[in-house]
Amino acid sequence: MKLPKITNSEQARNFYKKYIHSCPRGCNLYDTFTPETLKAYEDNSSRELERKWAFEEFEKYFSQIAPKNSDNHKLLNKAWEWHNDYTPVKLVAEKLEIMMNDSGGAPDAKLLDCMLATAGFTEINKDDKSEEQALVRLMDLCRPLISEEKADELRFQIAGPESEEETKREYRMNGFSDKSNRFQTITAEQNFKRFATPENMLKWKQEYFDEWTGSEYHFSKENIYSVNLIELAGLNYGIYSKENTQKLYDKLSDYKNCAAVDQYWHIAYEIVSSLSKRLFEDGEYDMLECFFRLAVDMLDNAPDCWDKEYLGSHTLDDIERYRGLIEEKLNG
Repeated sequence: MKLPKITNSEQARNFYKKYIHSCPRGCNLYDTFTPETLKAYEDNSSRELERKWAFEEFEKYFSQIAPKNSDNHKLLNKAWEWHNDYTPVKLVAEKLEIMMNDSGGAPDAKLLDCMLATAGFTEINKDDKSEEQALVRLMDLCRPLISEEKADELRFQIAGPESEEETKREYRMNGFSDKSNRFQTITAEQNFKRFATPENMLKWKQEYFDEWTGSEYHFSKENIYSVNLIELAGLNYGIYSKENTQKLYDKLSDYKNCAAVDQYWHIAYEIVSSLSKRLFEDGEYDMLECFFRLAVDMLDNAPDCWDKEYLGSHTLDDIERYRGLIEEKLNG
């Protein structure tokens, strides 16, 4: 193959369109091009230029979408090859709504996917109300076409929860996260904060913890990753206490009745990785030793698998390390 010559931004633009766009920067390009060629591209391009070039290609097709245009779906497919997080949301929303109207409220899978991707994953300028309104409009168009659960997730991201009960549900759904970047708009953040007072957030975490340490709840592969109950009790979530660690120990001690056997290794690993530091720092050595013995027992009873072998080894190493540190503390 004849090596392309790159001495200016226009040549870099052509190189980007032909080779870079479909291959992330640096990915396998050294197998095809010399370091000199790639260095020449770097010298004549930038992240900002790449975004500009991608948008120019996107707009070339997307701008042609119009009411009753039989080529709309073809144009959408072509344009979407160049879509990224920096594509202006107002332009996208306007054209997608045109296609939605043409579909009579029954969009094909591709159009619906584009609408959901734009509504659910676009980062907007949160200070620009018109961009927020574009997301809200797409949200309203999508909601009748998706499950109630998915529709609520989308609404929580864009408009925010509407009541204390919805705020509690959103908080649980997102693993008791205090990070505001899960909300796409200032309105959503503000609506969450209306009900998510520090007092309420502590109460909701404790309620969840109490539910899952109750006798009727069973840990399985399907639910064990939803919210890490062990971490919730042991680290910086605000509900750490002797009472809660005892309650967690009582629950997990009955692991043969309250947990799926294929999750024993996972629970043992989490016990040690999530509880050791806090219990050690607070001098709760007896309770920590109880958890250690429980973790070892769970590993002994866990079926053999790669995860048990790999993470179990780390777990046992950590137990011995902490036992050594405890001995040093106790012996001065």
